[in-house]
Amino acid sequence: MPPSLTFPDPPTVPPALSRLFESNALPSSMESNLIAGYTEELESQIASVDEAAVFLSRRRTELLQSIRKVQTLRRPIHRLPPEILQEIFTFAVSAAFHFGDISEVAPPVYKFAPWLLTRVCHHWSTVALQTPTLWAMVFLSLDVLGQRGMVPLTDLLLARSRNVPLSVKVFSHTFENSPNPILDLAKSHSDRWRIVDLYMTVPRLNQFVTLRGHLSSLTTLLFSIDLAEEEETDLDAEFWDALAVTPNLRHLQAHSWNEFGFCPTPFTLAWDQLTQLSTTFTSNTEALSILGKLSAIVECKLAFTTTNSLPMASTTIRLPHLRSLALQIEDDDFPDTQTETVRQRPFLLDFLETPALQSLTVRETADETAVDALIARSNCAAFLTGLRFHSNSNNIAQDAMLRLVAKLPQLAWLEIADFNGTLLPRAMPTFIRTLASQWVAKELSGGPSRLTVGLVDHTYSPHGGGARPAEIERMKKDGLFVEISRISFFAGIIMEPLFEGF
Repeated sequence: MPPSLTFPDPPTVPPALSRLFESNALPSSMESNLIAGYTEELESQIASVDEAAVFLSRRRTELLQSIRKVQTLRRPIHRLPPEILQEIFTFAVSAAFHFGDISEVAPPVYKFAPWLLTRVCHHWSTVALQTPTLWAMVFLSLDVLGQRGMVPLTDLLLARSRNVPLSVKVFSHTFENSPNPILDLAKSHSDRWRIVDLYMTVPRLNQFVTLRGHLSSLTTLLFSIDLAEEEETDLDAEFWDALAVTPNLRHLQAHSWNEFGFCPTPFTLAWDQLTQLSTTFTSNTEALSILGKLSAIVECKLAFTTTNSLPMASTTIRLPHLRSLALQIEDDDFPDTQTETVRQRPFLLDFLETPALQSLTVRETADETAVDALIARSNCAAFLTGLRFHSNSNNIAQDAMLRLVAKLPQLAWLEIADFNGTLLPRAMPTFIRTLASQWVAKELSGGPSRLTVGLVDHTYSPHGGGARPAEIERMKKDGLFVEISRISFFAGIIMEPLFEGF
């Protein structure tokens, strides 16, 4: 099709000017005027052509954009079955819901998923509204009640979730104990709560007392409360009975702390149901009593504030499914002082038999011989891939530790924190070099291809004659990665591990 644009023919050169091209004579005054007039006419046509070129370029861009837009209709996203689109939506909403700290989650607002998915196109809106699981991840910030629309939006969210189990996060920093419409709305659906994450003040938590017997779907509870910020308010005794009737509860993470450290969380519940537990107790005797009830436990993290003398173990508690165990003493002064917290045997480990154990952390709760005895008694050396050993009160026996490590053919990470300076820096070269020799021999026999070792000693100095950085760097070629520090970020068993990668 010919272009719709038309342009005038170029102007004819005046005859008087044509003759000038055939000579070297200078133009006369009249001929100079002819040259100026002819040039002006040519420039006028050039301006018209330039203007048309701009128009054509803009039109070409518009046509290309139209082509790209219409070609998007052929993309696979338009041919995705609704089931696949539902999975993508669910992944996106879940990633946003579980990202970061509980205080970073956004309350129900239209600019976030899943609300945003209903505003892209009719097809996406239909799929989103037909997927109740998208609306079953509920974040409740009880501190935003004054923001417009929070109650009706939360009500709409719960309605769109229909009857599917709910994942609920509840956050509040306020100390009000008056009824909260958002919380009351969520509590009316408590029979559908499956996963619950609570970070609240005592007055708000006391409002959960009425939920006893109404948590039939609850499988996971994460409970955090900072009592150091609390006013003169205590949790009602009935609060600890709220989990007494939770037939499906399997995972419990209950943490409470004040300015002195962690506090007990004395829930009443069916301990034999739990497969995952992370909490604190008043004493090691209380922890031992609960360990005897955890017949189905798979992952267990326990801390206690008091160490009592335990009787000699006549029988052991067999935990056949336990794969990960962490035990920690939580002293008021620890780790700022070197108070002796590890008592004489028996330790808690002396009462346990863990044939499936893969990861063990002991922080001020056992010595090397107790760890060695547990591994031998449980016959789990072939399964253990991770060991963290922290000592503040007893000198770590280097030879005993090396013999222990040599018995673990699948060990992939090892963390030793010796706060008395008996392992590092004086004996570090010997310890590290012997460990490296053991590792090379184990690797040649078909063991793991990598071992990460973290060593902490408060007396360590990088300029104090220990293993040189170049020597440690060379060990990496054999798959042995050693990190040495004098600083211990020794928080609690619930915090991030001491070294990255553990």
